[in-house]
Amino acid sequence: MVTVVTVTRNDLRRLRATWESLKEQDLAAFEWIVVDGASADGTAEWLGALSDPRLTFVSEPDDGLYDAMNHGLALASGELTTFLNAGDSYLRPDVLSRVAQMHKSEGWQWGHGAAVIVDETGRQVRPVTGGYRGRLRYAFGRSVVTHQTVFARTELLRKLGGFDLRFPIAGDVHMTMRLSGVSPPRVWQSLDVAYEEGGVSDESPGRSLADMHRARVDAFEMGPVAEMGDAVWTKAVLAYVHGRRQAKRAARAVLGERSIDWWASR
Repeated sequence: MVTVVTVTRNDLRRLRATWESLKEQDLAAFEWIVVDGASADGTAEWLGALSDPRLTFVSEPDDGLYDAMNHGLALASGELTTFLNAGDSYLRPDVLSRVAQMHKSEGWQWGHGAAVIVDETGRQVRPVTGGYRGRLRYAFGRSVVTHQTVFARTELLRKLGGFDLRFPIAGDVHMTMRLSGVSPPRVWQSLDVAYEEGGVSDESPGRSLADMHRARVDAFEMGPVAEMGDAVWTKAVLAYVHGRRQAKRAARAVLGERSIDWWASR
């Protein structure tokens, strides 16, 4: 059994898109747990009308994204759990069955595939992500693990205490760093997930990088000297991000929409 947890709030359009991709999965033994943050857009009514035995949902106030994800984890009954948020979708019908078979035959603790970032129309706007190359490289942004592609043993996620609410933006990164401290992941190169751009990480890189700094300090149990060095490195990365954004805006001004194709190839 594989558990797919989806958290949502007032995002019925994108939740429906996620369900459409889940319906195409060829694995019979999966459950879909939806944790809705008391939406006012008809989400609970739509979920209630689905009448699908694979679906379990709750609709109530929560303390944010990672609190909702923890609630879904608490309800999970699958041996593996993955988190596919509203608007995320699987790109092929065999994602769940393939992962379940790999886990059954190989017995790894956690693993991940690759993802692509798209806009509202489904057009790719950034490079394909994927490729764990060591715990330190991942922690410092030198390799990417997209949390929507991660599958982990449910009991391991619970043993680690779920997502730490002290990190409101980087809770998924913090969890992946802790998972990588248990064992290296099983990595597959398949392009499994598409997810829409946006979110706090895109809108507020300063807040995001600061939260990731604190997450690294905690996950690696850094001392004062290492923490100071990490803070300096974080400020340098923020300067790079701002510079890259300015370059992207300049490219768009000169090349127009062609700049999107150029940027997505890098």
